[in-house]
Amino acid sequence: MTKTISRALLVLGALVAMAAAVAGCGTSGSSSTTATTTTLNPNAPQAQQWNPGDPTTDTDTTVTDETSTVTPASTLPPGQATVDRTDPAAVAKATLMIWYSWDTGSDSGPEAGIARATPLLSPDYAQTLINSGSSASDIDPNWLTWADQSAKVSADVSSPQPTAGAPGVQRYTFTVTQTARTREGAPVGAPIVRNVAVTCAPAGLNDWQVTEVAEQ
Repeated sequence: MTKTISRALLVLGALVAMAAAVAGCGTSGSSSTTATTTTLNPNAPQAQQWNPGDPTTDTDTTVTDETSTVTPASTLPPGQATVDRTDPAAVAKATLMIWYSWDTGSDSGPEAGIARATPLLSPDYAQTLINSGSSASDIDPNWLTWADQSAKVSADVSSPQPTAGAPGVQRYTFTVTQTARTREGAPVGAPIVRNVAVTCAPAGLNDWQVTEVAEQ
């Protein structure tokens, strides 16, 4: 009796082993990899979506989206302090010489030139520039190149070309050539040429002031 029970247990064990082997080989396909289902944690942080045109947030990026404002100067730079304010063309040309002359080693950005030119601007136009400010994304790419070498940028302004304007105002176009040099005087890249329009309006009885500067 005991032998019969032992034999039955051995047969049963063999059948169980065979069933397990068959179940292991019963998957579809030839791959032996078992798929794993992962339950997502709804509270886990999600990957940040980025679309073309969105600002980058890399940790290596040195340019930020902070906005800087123009702080008007109370006096003109020495080179333009004696400009004839009764001559609208002279006022327009002096404005561009100041506007586009930069010291990338000490200026915070291109807006520093605008700040130095504000004594030649109308109060309303100057206030508009102050209120609008400028963001890093607006910075001239040439500035970034020049700033890498703390270059000084000089502006050579052509003779004015009068153009049609509204009654009572004077409008001119100029060619502005910016040349950047290192502290040692070596040129930094090729000069940059800009076509700029300037509008002037009367300021008082005889003086003129700039009401708009627009690159074309």
